[in-house]
Parts: sequence; C-alpha cells; structure tokens
Amino acid sequence: MTTFDVLLDTNVFIKAKYAFDKTSLDYLRKYCDDGVACLYTNDIIMREVRNHISTDVTLLAAKAKNAIKNHGELINAITREEFEKVQTVLLSAPENLLAAFNSYMENATVLSNADLSAIELFNDYFDSNPPFETRKEKKAEFPDAAIIMSIKHYLSAHEGVYLHIVTDDNGWHAALNDVPNAIMYKDIKTLLTAISKGQEELYNQIISFVGEKITSLGNDVRDWLYGQAWEFAVDEEELCVECDEVNEIDVEDVSLVLDSVEYIDRREGTAIASISGMAKITIDFSYIDHSYEVYDKEDHEWHNTQYGDGQVKIDIPISLSVSVLLPDEDESEFDIDAPDYDALDKNSVSTVDYELTERVDDIRWPDFDICPDCGQKIGLHNDGGNGFCINCAPNH
Repeated sequence: MTTFDVLLDTNVFIKAKYAFDKTSLDYLRKYCDDGVACLYTNDIIMREVRNHISTDVTLLAAKAKNAIKNHGELINAITREEFEKVQTVLLSAPENLLAAFNSYMENATVLSNADLSAIELFNDYFDSNPPFETRKEKKAEFPDAAIIMSIKHYLSAHEGVYLHIVTDDNGWHAALNDVPNAIMYKDIKTLLTAISKGQEELYNQIISFVGEKITSLGNDVRDWLYGQAWEFAVDEEELCVECDEVNEIDVEDVSLVLDSVEYIDRREGTAIASISGMAKITIDFSYIDHSYEVYDKEDHEWHNTQYGDGQVKIDIPISLSVSVLLPDEDESEFDIDAPDYDALDKNSVSTVDYELTERVDDIRWPDFDICPDCGQKIGLHNDGGNGFCINCAPNH
C-alpha cells in the first residue's frame, strides 16, 4: 500500500479546534501508527499553531472563568473549593492543549528553513507570485511563502517523493498547483478518503453498505433532531426576540449524503464513515420581544415588554459519523454502530420563513412611549431622546 507523506497547514488545526480524539486528525494519526501515512511539518507551522493555542485558548479560558465568576447564581450553587478547581481546570487548558499538539506532532519530519533565500522570497513578493498575488493585501504572507519555498526545495531534492498538503489557503494552492509532486487538498477529510481508497475493494464494499443504510440513518437523525433544544434557532438579535419556550417542532425533511470513508482499520475490524446533510425544520414557539422596551429608572423595571407566539422555518446542516463493523474472515455481513453526531451550529442556521403574532392583551402603551411627531412606538432600537423617536429627535 502506498505511504502518504502529509503536511498540514496551520489552518487545518484551527478549523478542527485542536480536537485530537475521535476526529479526522485522530484518524490521520492512526494511519501514521499503521505505517500508511507520515506527518511532515515546518517550524513556522509549529510556532504558528502553538501561538494560536497560547493566545486564543487562553482568552477563551479566561472568558469562561469570568462568565462563571460574574454569575452569582452559579457561584452560590457550588462551594469555593469547587469553583477554584473549575478555575484551575480552565486556566490549565492552553498548557494541556499545547501538550496534546506537541504529542501529535512528535514524530513529524520537519522541513528545513536553513537554505531559504531572502532574495527568492522578495522576488516572489515584488513579482506578485503566489501567495503574494495581491501584493498590497498580502504583506503578512511571508511566513506562508517561506513554508511554500521549503516544500519546493524539499521536493526538488527528493526525487520520487510526493507530499500530500492540506490547506484551505488559496495562495498555497496557486503557488503549488504546478509543482508535480505536491498533491493539494482543501480539507483533511478529502485526504483521508484518498488514503482509504488505497484499500480499493474493501473501500468500495463499505461505500456500498453505508449507501444502503442512508434511509434508515435518516430516521435515526430525525429522532436525534427531535431531542435537541431549539431555542437557539429562534433567538433573533435584530428583532430583539428571545425564545420563551419551544412548543413544538416538526422535522419536515432530512437529506443525507455519504461524504467519505475516513479510516479503515483491518486489525480492529472497523471503519469510520463520514456523512453530512440538511434538515428542514419548523418550530412553533412563544417569545419575548424586547424591541419597544423602556426602562423606568424610578421603579427600576422594564416596561412595554411584548409577548407573543411565532413560527420559524429553518434549514440547518448536520454532520455525523458511523462506525462500520467489518466482517470476519468467515463472515460476509457488515454491521453499523449508532451514529455519532456533531453539535449543531447556531451560526449555520438558515431562516427560510419567520412569523410572529403579538399578544395584544399583554402590552399597554403609555403616552411617553409614543413619538408625538410621527406617532410611532419608541423602543430601545429607535429612542432618540427627549421623548421623540430617532428620526424626529434632531428636529427638537
């Protein structure tokens, strides 16, 4: 079986959120353990990833710690000793993640930067060669240019070696597409599929088997979707609408496609298949509308909070993986484990239709909350001060 020499760009680790267990990164490491793949890197990539972990994860850990600290309800629900343990765990996250990354890359071959020429780099920059194709906007691309140059030097010095490079950076693809022994991938799953195809007969059998199970997997996905909390799909910042309670959901349609076979392990008799799709969902809910709220400084309370009922139709992408159990030598049947679902991402919700019905009896509009010039209601979104809306206030 062909050995795959693999180099991962910094953005691969960032996009994966540094998840090294039961993920695409983990399956690549297992292929390395099996002798099917070998990791390559560059010191610049190593330093970039470590820097991102040190800065980004440290910031997130501090925010999480402060979020707990700033909510008295949470602090009062646990002991001081428990809170200190939580702080310790959170603040040690960057160090633990750095250790996990260093362990992951421990046996990687590091491409040399010793023979890189500053003249070559600046020639590419002034000639607007990739990754400097838009020179004015890409002065920060010198680290990438150095990595790309180290790849070119390595391949030119090692005839017959093919380097499989994973990056979603278009500048890398433009710079390396004409290098015969550089094989480019936009994402790690595409690379893993290429590796899995090396076991062609078994790969095709797995594809066929999982393809036959797509319909029944769709039913499993429906059941899973019905069990999710959908308040996040209702909250709408622009409308100042907050979901009060989800009353009913209807999963109208689930469509799935088999993306790839990410890993085949003959010794353990398992394979991992990756599946994605789209679900169409209708959600009936009750809501709280903060659009026209005004704050009474004397009584220290909000007035004009609206309540109502609504319905939203959404499209939301879903992704999952399944473990395929391979047959023993004296068997011919494949089997499949329960799906493992990726968390739903609120940022990927696409609103198809949105309808709100105000409960008129639940709100009273006092005189001071109506603009005397134009008659429209005044709320947080259009309060111009002095009792006028934002459009009329400049006239007074």
